[in-house]
Amino acid sequence: MIEEALRKRLKPTVNRRRRLHLACRLSVYWSVMGLLGIALLGADWLWGWRPSAAVGALSIATAFVTIMALYKYGRSQPDYRAVARNIEKRHPDVKALLLTAIEQQPRDADGQLGYLQERVIGEALRHATDHNWLESVSWKKLVPANVGAMAAFLLLVAVLSQILPSTSSLFKADGLLPARPGYHITVSPGDASVQLGTPVVILARFDGRVPPEADLLIGPAGQDRRQIALTRNLEDPVFGGIIEEVTSDLLYHIEYAGRRTRNYKLSTYEYPLLHNADAKIVYPSYTKLPAKLIKDTRQINVVEGSEVTLTFTLNKPVAAAQLVAKDQSTIALSVDDEQPNIYTTSITAVQSVRYELHLADAQGRANKMPPRFVIDVHKNLPPELKPLFPNRDVQASSLEELSLEAEVSDDFGVTAYGLSYTLAGEQSADVELGRSSSNDKQALSYVLALEDLDAQPDELLTYYFWAEDVGPDGRPRRTSSDMYFAEVRHFEEIFRESQSSQSQRNQNQQQGQQQQGGQADQLARLQKQIISATWNIKRRAAQAGSVDDQKEDVDVVRQSQADALQQAQSALAEAEDPTAGKALQAATGHMETSLDHLTRATEPNSTDDLSWALAAEQSAYQELLKLKRREHQVGRSRGSGRSSNSGASARSEQQLQQLELKQEEDRYE
Repeated sequence: MIEEALRKRLKPTVNRRRRLHLACRLSVYWSVMGLLGIALLGADWLWGWRPSAAVGALSIATAFVTIMALYKYGRSQPDYRAVARNIEKRHPDVKALLLTAIEQQPRDADGQLGYLQERVIGEALRHATDHNWLESVSWKKLVPANVGAMAAFLLLVAVLSQILPSTSSLFKADGLLPARPGYHITVSPGDASVQLGTPVVILARFDGRVPPEADLLIGPAGQDRRQIALTRNLEDPVFGGIIEEVTSDLLYHIEYAGRRTRNYKLSTYEYPLLHNADAKIVYPSYTKLPAKLIKDTRQINVVEGSEVTLTFTLNKPVAAAQLVAKDQSTIALSVDDEQPNIYTTSITAVQSVRYELHLADAQGRANKMPPRFVIDVHKNLPPELKPLFPNRDVQASSLEELSLEAEVSDDFGVTAYGLSYTLAGEQSADVELGRSSSNDKQALSYVLALEDLDAQPDELLTYYFWAEDVGPDGRPRRTSSDMYFAEVRHFEEIFRESQSSQSQRNQNQQQGQQQQGGQADQLARLQKQIISATWNIKRRAAQAGSVDDQKEDVDVVRQSQADALQQAQSALAEAEDPTAGKALQAATGHMETSLDHLTRATEPNSTDDLSWALAAEQSAYQELLKLKRREHQVGRSRGSGRSSNSGASARSEQQLQQLELKQEEDRYE
């Protein structure tokens, strides 16, 4: 225990220390409560948010911390050791004397101190007489603490006076009185979100008592508010006004009869909107065109295979941005790392397409009128081949030279062009006639000498022109023209005049021969049509990469080949001439081979069957050429000047016209 005389000396210092701690504690508590109240006032000013629960909680918390601080002050025990340490710190000459004196305890049961103990306490008391221990708790600390506590208290009172309903009107800057019973106002739209740049109608409806006038005060937070007089229609208890354009977040309130409403907030928002769209086009290398940047566009024209990069600049960042095609397929856009309102995507142009730009912000608001974007794709067309001469099927002798001419053009130029020809039953031969990278028309010219090919009469020569360019996939692409026929004929055809006595019999015999010859010509024409159809299917399949889309056409050709085979077999059964029978026998064999390949052509992994079928069809047609007659008998008949083969060629017609008939007309027939 501490000796009583020493306790009395320390008591003023202990009390001053306790008051210092109380002042510091209250200043901290009241400052915190005041700052919380200021936060509520700020929320009310900015957003019109003042929940009664928060105001009540702040009032209760203020009372609680104040009572707790006073309770701790009254119940706390003095800490003499802490006081002694402060005094020794203030008076270093005391050293540890005061702390030692405080710690002295009676040794005897009667509570008396020893001699040395009393001497230590006495020296401490003498030091207290000579020095002012109160200075250990200086006024420099005590006065600011008390002033801070008083300032915090005044701040708290001012804030509570603004928050609590009973005192809020006493400290209003504008001097308005609190609302009294009798006015019941409803403000529309109240706290609301409006689209940026749109007008807003403000209505103040009074239930019961109606003031003579009402004003709308509006402005951004922290700035002076603009006053708008609200108008009233006759006796209608509604005052109204319009804000012509809301360009930012606003606070507003209604003033009437010396009173005012709370602050309402108009929060603005924007629908996602496209400002501009740029397109960067990188053309395929085969076009030899430089890259192009088109600013602020909605429609572009590109070459098939071009890489198109679209860049969209929006009015604000969005949560979702995508291009939606007409078939509802979507392309998601990527946001720029540095500018969150810029979105991009890359598209490889394969076909013409139309997109709509659909946007949605974080609140789920979508753009009202999605802009449309059209990408028109110009296809990389195959080369256009135009045969010029002879541009038809011909008959030529084995010693003739065929002069073949054509022209070729392409949208981006051909890489090579030439001619391919085939003698039936032999390997095809390709002749490259030139190379070019120009887009201009190129002339093709070639002289095909049948003598150099060792062509024989009744053989079939087929030929076609071809050109190569670069396809959309960047690989070479070959395009072929129609196939043309050159039939190798005999040097001459013989026309003889029939005798008068045998005129009627020869005429009957000739009609029979013409009927047989007509059947052979009809079969040859059918086989020729089959060859042309197979060639066209083969060309389309080569361009498409498969024969899947040509299956129906293959079935039609296969049925036609089956009909031709049946006709050839019928003609073989009726043939009397051994040479004709041999030719028909060979033709039916080739037709059967062609029919077999046409049947397998529609199966998977059968890309070469059309080529084999075409070769067999050409061989069959060559055999049918051997059925043509080389010798004709011509005579006069009643009712007609001359009779001739209905299937004669132009050259045969010329020979027939030059034939001089010596037989006179039989007038008695």
